Amino acid sequence: GAMKGAVDGGIAVPHGEIRFPGGDPETKELDAEVHRNYIFGQHVMEFMDYLNEEDPDEYKRQFSQYIANGVKAEDLEDMYEAGHKAIRADPSRAAAKGGKYKSTNKPGKRSRQQRVDTVKQKLAAFNKKFAESA
Repeated sequence: GAMKGAVDGGIAVPHGEIRFPGGDPETKELDAEVHRNYIFGQHVMEFMDYLNEEDPDEYKRQFSQYIANGVKAEDLEDMYEAGHKAIRADPSRAAAKGGKYKSTNKPGKRSRQQRVDTVKQKLAAFNKKFAESA
């Protein structure tokens, strides 16, 4: 899950093995096979197969991007393995299209004089509007 990725990525998150999929709180043991199946998307594959048999229309809606990219349920484990291999080969974050990361478009800090001028402009506009209505 997400915590497994965070811990593997080097973030110090206090946890115990039972917090991961496959962990049994009663016996305090981790079932490694269940954990591995979750890491490689086995639960998603099972859901894809189930939904495709039970409600093909809902399957097409739910997994439309998978279908568009030609990803089938049996391809998921290979897809995850390829992703893990690529991350191990180069863990640095790839730049977004256009060579830059997404920005928040937050305006830069303004000087005190700029803030004072903005207030003066707003007051002048308010006074002008008030004078016209009176």
